[in-house]
Amino acid sequence: MDPSLAIGKLHTVYIAAEESKVAEIVAQSFDSFTLFREKGYYKGEQEEVSVLQIASWDTLAVERLALELKDHFHQAGVGLVVEGVYYRL
Repeated sequence: MDPSLAIGKLHTVYIAAEESKVAEIVAQSFDSFTLFREKGYYKGEQEEVSVLQIASWDTLAVERLALELKDHFHQAGVGLVVEGVYYRL
């Protein structure tokens, strides 16, 4: 693969929040992203989860966004995957 085609590392954020509302917030910080719904489990309970994927070289900007989403939606935590490592923020 041609390295000049790379646009960033793939980051994934997991948050139990409505997809359209997540998209509104993310669009203020990133021009391009992927967002879809999945089923997740937290403390044994199934919940709908928005899965956000962002290709960016700026991991700190994605982490700040994940924390903003956590605060905005009053979540106990959000998941962030960076380079295959899962972090609970």
